[in-house]
Amino acid sequence: MCVCPETVRRAVMFEVQGGTTIAMHYVDGSEITTDLKELFAQHSSIDKMFAILQDAADRHASTINATYDTTLGYPTEIAIDYDTQMADEERSFLIRNVRTL
Repeated sequence: MCVCPETVRRAVMFEVQGGTTIAMHYVDGSEITTDLKELFAQHSSIDKMFAILQDAADRHASTINATYDTTLGYPTEIAIDYDTQMADEERSFLIRNVRTL
């Protein structure tokens, strides 16, 4: 989630196998452009979401809010504000429909 182009804010489906992203596409089935695949790859697994949370803690972010799935323990919502005095450096993620294949 960000104040940025719609192509970056759309819901993305990732398929991860053995810790490696093997497929990604928009939830509506349309293809992601090559230039955005690199950006999305930074967020393409639950392990990477935990790494983002750890990085925010290591950087002493002003605010870190996260909620977790009560059964599987993965983050379902993440909101990070690195500096309350700065605009547009916040990061937010919604993680939905995680399942084991």
